[in-house]
Amino acid sequence: MSGWQRVLPARLRRGAVAGQVDDELAFHLEMRAQEYVDRGLTPEAARAEALRRMGDLERVRGTCRALGEAKERDMARAEWFEEAWQDLRFAARQLLRARALTAIAALTLALGIGATAAIFGVVDAVVLRPLPFDHPERIVKLRSAARGGGVSSVSNANFLDWRAQGAAVFEVMAAEVQTGMTLSRPGDVPVLLDGARASADWFRVFGARAAMGRTFGADDDVPGRGNVVVLADRTWQKYFHADPRILGRALQLNGTSYTVIGVMPASFDYVEESEALWVPLALSPKDAANRGAGYLTVLGRLRRDVAPEDAARAMALVGRRLAQQYPEDNRDDGISVKPFAADLTGDYSGRLLTLLGAVGFVLLIACANVANLLLARGASRAKELALRSALGAGRARLVRQLLTESVALALLGGVLGAALAVGGVRALVAIAPPGVPRLEQAAVDGRVLAFTLLLSVASSIVFGLAPALRAARPDLQPTLREGGRGTMPAVRDRLRAGLVVAEVALALVLLTGAGLLTRSAVLLHRVEPGFDPAGVLTARIMLPEAGYADAARVVETYRRIGEEVRRVPGVKDAGFVLMVPLADDDAAATVTAEGKPLTPENRIPVPFRITSGGYFQTMGIPIVRGRDFTDRDDATAPRVAIVNESLARKLWPGQDAIGKRLTQITASPEDPGWTEVVGVVRDVREKGIGIPTRAEVFYPVAQTNPRLWALLQRSLVLVARNGRGAGSASALERPLRAAVARIDPDLALGSVRSMDDYLAASLATSRFTSLLLGALSAIGLALAVVGIYGIIAYFVTQRVPEIGVRMALGATPRGIRVLVVRSAMRPVALGVVLGAAAAVGATRLLRAYLFGVTPTDPATIVVVVALLLGAALAASLVPARRAMRVDPATVARG
Repeated sequence: MSGWQRVLPARLRRGAVAGQVDDELAFHLEMRAQEYVDRGLTPEAARAEALRRMGDLERVRGTCRALGEAKERDMARAEWFEEAWQDLRFAARQLLRARALTAIAALTLALGIGATAAIFGVVDAVVLRPLPFDHPERIVKLRSAARGGGVSSVSNANFLDWRAQGAAVFEVMAAEVQTGMTLSRPGDVPVLLDGARASADWFRVFGARAAMGRTFGADDDVPGRGNVVVLADRTWQKYFHADPRILGRALQLNGTSYTVIGVMPASFDYVEESEALWVPLALSPKDAANRGAGYLTVLGRLRRDVAPEDAARAMALVGRRLAQQYPEDNRDDGISVKPFAADLTGDYSGRLLTLLGAVGFVLLIACANVANLLLARGASRAKELALRSALGAGRARLVRQLLTESVALALLGGVLGAALAVGGVRALVAIAPPGVPRLEQAAVDGRVLAFTLLLSVASSIVFGLAPALRAARPDLQPTLREGGRGTMPAVRDRLRAGLVVAEVALALVLLTGAGLLTRSAVLLHRVEPGFDPAGVLTARIMLPEAGYADAARVVETYRRIGEEVRRVPGVKDAGFVLMVPLADDDAAATVTAEGKPLTPENRIPVPFRITSGGYFQTMGIPIVRGRDFTDRDDATAPRVAIVNESLARKLWPGQDAIGKRLTQITASPEDPGWTEVVGVVRDVREKGIGIPTRAEVFYPVAQTNPRLWALLQRSLVLVARNGRGAGSASALERPLRAAVARIDPDLALGSVRSMDDYLAASLATSRFTSLLLGALSAIGLALAVVGIYGIIAYFVTQRVPEIGVRMALGATPRGIRVLVVRSAMRPVALGVVLGAAAAVGATRLLRAYLFGVTPTDPATIVVVVALLLGAALAASLVPARRAMRVDPATVARG
């Protein structure tokens, strides 16, 4: 079989087989007819008899064609495998013969492939891999959506209305509220777990069943029907040692006995922050009617024929209907419907995909470097390939053999890259910011290895095809004559110069992105958070309903804990707050300034905090006017509040807020709860260092009403400052636990963290992205510089005779250096121009991740261009210096 026949698909060879069969059948028919003519029949009768004796000719033709095509395929397959085996053995010999080139190329590819595979491993775990639920694409998250933007948690009454009115598009809808649950065990210290109160259908939304026992039924989700609990697998393992007899066991949670009815499978712990246990939501009639305070997380499972967009349109109608029915609470609220998986990954999805694109640039730069190496290798093998062509090897055969060498080289790089990826994934997990969902599941598994294999093969085509086509061209004389030309332009070898242009352009895009993110991270670090985190330790305390149902006792207990903590040696200040800055937690209400009608349009939504006296001093938040809360601000005293500067400007522009009044968070037209402003504090970046400050109001702990205490689960965060300053916060943990235990041994501390940790976590995502993109850019720059050095060194080597002639004719060493450097910088300059244009467009994708800098920041682009040009110039000086030392006499002697 000829070479061109082997490369054609079998379908295109069927015509040849059919023609051969037709010719063979026609020959047999003619021979049989001639036999009958010899016996005395007429030609017409002889042909008819021959056709009759041969039977169903079409059937015979079909059978013969099938047999012929099968044989053709078998022969082609056998020849292909034989030649492929020959090519592989030949490729192995060639790679072993050029060990230095093989090592450099394999390591270059390993760097690009390994980095890409490592980041893909993280992207796969966090973004691409489906959640471990039944049809996870049908699970959506619903929130209240403000008309001006932003989303928030859902009130009880709104959830119940959504569930009832959304039944046409949702198979099931459920809600939960996360809450601390203090687990008390005999002979052990109490522990505060991250639990949740969930409606009966919560687990149905996920299509999840209990691994042991059962989940909630409708009868469980009713107040007073009995206290039951479902445990997460990790809770069962950690605190109950995987006891198979756990079902039916009574647990003490928040001072109340709960019966274990089920244990969820390990797969339900889909993120590290998953709930530790669940108890029924069990809304009372009074709670079910609450439409003002939103704290529920609502999820829904779409019906099979409903898309998220259809559900969003249907729920928009529900939202408008509720806004008309309940303008007091829902006037400005719509309903947000978002796929649960997208909501879970949030901002991390875009950041990780951006990094995956960036590492793809690094891989392309690596491929360009290897392509340049193979081009140089092809030039040195020109005579060998010309001889093989003269001996009958077709161009397709040579191209396939050269591509086989590229594939073998890429697979070697892929094996090394997979090994690097294992360490790379571990490093990424170690340095990643806290809170990345499912990051702990990232590993080099079968999916990542398959991706690495595909990446290796694709890379071999990217870097190997052009050198193979060039090296295998029938007329190789121009290549052999290249070294003897009389001029030395950088673009003479357009393919090599084009590769340098591509490397420089890609490196410039990477460096620009890294520069922007680095500047953004630096500016973020310079932002004043509004508080002093040095030496401050925080810990959440939750008082159980059993024993603390009375609001006065709650206030008294927190007062006693505060006094006990202040007696701890080393504690300089202490206080309480509903939630600390940067905790990614919120509580919101609406307020109205006195003098304005208590109508919906005058109600301003603001986050609120409940604080004790001493909180602002402990946190280092300055009180710019007025005073702090004191012991006199108790339940019997007039209501007071402290506002931040933003709220003071918003409610009373150009006026002094001290002495002004606003409504309490539980205000109603019948009871506005007028509250006097006694202090103004500096703005604090509560939601994040990169998020602007906002209006906030603070109310004293002692004036919190019983209903609000119940909604807040009687929970506050203790903040204490160690007088020794930065780095000393952790030393307070054990003394604080002991101090709280002296007040009530059944109380536990949860979420124990320093404010330095919160601040670092707020900056961690920006730092992680800039660090990783910076590292990728450094690799890309290094590879590009190596590529520039390689091509100029090759130019100089190929043009030694020309340089010798020039120097013999009077050229100075300085002139030779200028000539070489100019040859190097021409493709670099073109790459810089193209890269700068590409960077202007590409960096717009980073807009959402930048702080204080624009995607087209001129200073960053200028610095990056200067850095790249400087590196390229330095890379070209070494070959230029070698060219300056060429001896014309030595060149002339040949």
